[in-house]
Amino acid sequence: MAGSDAAAIALLNQRVGDALLASGRANVGVTEHNGVTCLKLTLLNPVVTLDDVKVLLNLVERTAQELLAQ
Repeated sequence: MAGSDAAAIALLNQRVGDALLASGRANVGVTEHNGVTCLKLTLLNPVVTLDDVKVLLNLVERTAQELLAQ
């Protein structure tokens, strides 16, 4: 991945995490792994289902698309 692409993805991931937290819709963590800024989910509720996770991932994707469209 080219440096500018990695920087753009890192910024987008940070913006997605920040936007979701600010909106109160979700708390998606931002972390770094092997020098790459990533989003992470920490699931604490023992009754979370795969469908719940899919809904959250769709929200993350929609938020990223909205931010890119700005």
